[in-house]
Amino acid sequence: TDTQSFPYTSKVYPLFSKGAYGPYQQFSLNDIKEIVSFAQERGIRVVPEFDIPGHTGSWCWGYPEICPNPACNTPSKTGSDSPDGILNPATNMTYTMIEGLFNEATTVFMDDYFHIGGDETQTSCWDKTPSIVDWEKANNFDDNDALLYFNKRALDIVNNKLDSGKGRKPIQWDEMFTKYEANITNKEVTIQVWHGANLIGSVVDAGFQGIFSPDAVWYLDNLKTSWKSMYMTEPTSYVTNKNNLALLLGGEGCMWGETV
Repeated sequence: TDTQSFPYTSKVYPLFSKGAYGPYQQFSLNDIKEIVSFAQERGIRVVPEFDIPGHTGSWCWGYPEICPNPACNTPSKTGSDSPDGILNPATNMTYTMIEGLFNEATTVFMDDYFHIGGDETQTSCWDKTPSIVDWEKANNFDDNDALLYFNKRALDIVNNKLDSGKGRKPIQWDEMFTKYEANITNKEVTIQVWHGANLIGSVVDAGFQGIFSPDAVWYLDNLKTSWKSMYMTEPTSYVTNKNNLALLLGGEGCMWGETV
């Protein structure tokens, strides 16, 4: 899911479908099961990404109660690639819905890993929402503290409250590492690097499992990057301490929809 569209069709929270482009731009649960089965037969892993708390404008069409002030968080279906949209960290309803939605998703996505984004969070809308401002003051939080609070609760949901308590292995984009390395543990999350390629070395040196996806060389929609440079990029060359190579799980060439 992303801020522009919510194509996953939930039976637990059916109003999320209001965030899809339309009734024919959605994946039913059966569609997803068929995709996962087709992929498994060919040795391909399908890992979902529900990006939170940013990139969530589409969530707000159906459930505005888990979103901040609509005057600054209005969902858009204009086709912009903006990451606008953020969830409300101050209400327990947000976490209840995340847990319910993710548990439903684990019935169709079989992989041990579960991506929850964490990138490009634009928290300015929190400062324009009186209930969130009051909650931050009551907890002596600034926006950075509130984002950490949200992240810790989200990681707890994925690690401990999915699959009847067995949990899944969360993946997050590298912002959650660069912001909160001192506040998270390597047992809580795997870090996917999309900023500078060198960052993968810092991730594994800190003891975290890492996935290599630097936008400058391995984003497939970066049309200025040649195939030769993509193939010549060796992820292990960015890990100086070779004892940590086992923490480098591999890489992913990412394709985003703007240029498709």
